[in-house]
Amino acid sequence: MGKLADLDAEARRNWLRSVCRNKWIDGLRREARGEGLQPELGRLYSRVGPDPVDAVIAREDLERCWQVIRELQPRRRQVALLYFIEQQSELRIADLLDIQPSGVRKHGAKTREALRAVVGGIFDAESVETGTSQEGEGELA
Repeated sequence: MGKLADLDAEARRNWLRSVCRNKWIDGLRREARGEGLQPELGRLYSRVGPDPVDAVIAREDLERCWQVIRELQPRRRQVALLYFIEQQSELRIADLLDIQPSGVRKHGAKTREALRAVVGGIFDAESVETGTSQEGEGELA
């Protein structure tokens, strides 16, 4: 890889995300090795509060998500805001927007697809590590 200054903004963001993710993984490994320490040592060396690297990654991912939502078609954006932000049910959204519940689900699926295209790598890795599914029951799919 050449100099970081020679990279465009998106490439620098991707590089920074990789570095942050690798540092986060290193921290997890260090914490896992520390589990065998005596309890009093564990208390001394345990972290207090959120990891700053996690906060940076989460903030950047959140901004990317908002950018995707801002760029959605107006109806899809309405569905996304009502579901993800205001936590309305599919039936309530359908009633409010005068559309079928299947239309609400379709808009939700397309929104999730757009969001995963932007920040999906993180969520895919988490679901593999934790064994969880990306789609939960009762969620807008």
